[in-house]
Amino acid sequence: MVVIHSSSEMISHPRQLYRGWWLGLLCLLSFVQAQVIDITVPEARTVNPGDFVTLVFRLQASEATTVRLEVETKLNWTILREPGEVLLQAGESTPVPLTLQVPDDASATESEVVTLTALSTNDEVSDKVELEVSEKLELNLETPSEVLVSDEEIAVVVQNRGNVQDTITLEWFFAEEAIEKRTFNLEPLSNSIQSFEITNDGVYTIVLSSERGFSLRKTIAAISFGVPEPDPFMLNTKWRASYDSSGSWFASLELEGWLSDYVGISSKVDSRYLRNTFVQLKGDRWALRVGETGSDPFGLSLTAGLGIAAREDAPPWSS
Repeated sequence: MVVIHSSSEMISHPRQLYRGWWLGLLCLLSFVQAQVIDITVPEARTVNPGDFVTLVFRLQASEATTVRLEVETKLNWTILREPGEVLLQAGESTPVPLTLQVPDDASATESEVVTLTALSTNDEVSDKVELEVSEKLELNLETPSEVLVSDEEIAVVVQNRGNVQDTITLEWFFAEEAIEKRTFNLEPLSNSIQSFEITNDGVYTIVLSSERGFSLRKTIAAISFGVPEPDPFMLNTKWRASYDSSGSWFASLELEGWLSDYVGISSKVDSRYLRNTFVQLKGDRWALRVGETGSDPFGLSLTAGLGIAAREDAPPWSS
């Protein structure tokens, strides 16, 4: 009897173990189910250099729990707003905003991966979203608006404020007439200084165009400072001379012209007729003569032989 009883107990014991194993597994599954956390990530998007980007993740748990959130970025972009800890209610979707800044010098087609990890007492889940940097095309042309005509060249600055290389063409015009054309490459976030000559007063135009379709146009007014330059110093000269077989000779020299914009000169030296020799300076309303004046050159009824004569006209009188 004892043997048969013992045999009965040994047969029933594995069944009890089998039932206990299933009960433990069901309890474990129910416990795990209670701790399930789900992360919904925002859609992948493109961003511009210098932008502030806010991403909204959504978290949901089957039971109320507090989770600690950690954020990682592949390219170490600056995170301006980190979520920290968040209380999740059972079955409710909780928004989790995250703000970061795209660097000003972010290259085109560069991609940042933002990973959000949620940690609870018994669970850890994570998900990620990708941000791709778009091409930024921005050129600027710095020129003076007005310059003085001089021997020195003027400098213009071409700036590439975008994040892609571009091929730049500059065209230089004076009064709509093409003078010069230059083409060069310009790297992202770099400058190029170009110099041009200003030889005449008037309006100059510089036109910028790029291989990627960007265009700019600037005008520069060139002016001359002060009074206009005087005409070159020039005198008309007449020279005569003769000599005959008897040994007599004579010579004469006449000069006439303007010494400046305001003073002119007339003079004559005659070796045979000294009375015809004189020097006369003149302006718009005055004249001064040194020499024989027998011909009364100014109509002043002066006696012949007077060596100096002068004249000044008064401005017109009006009431």
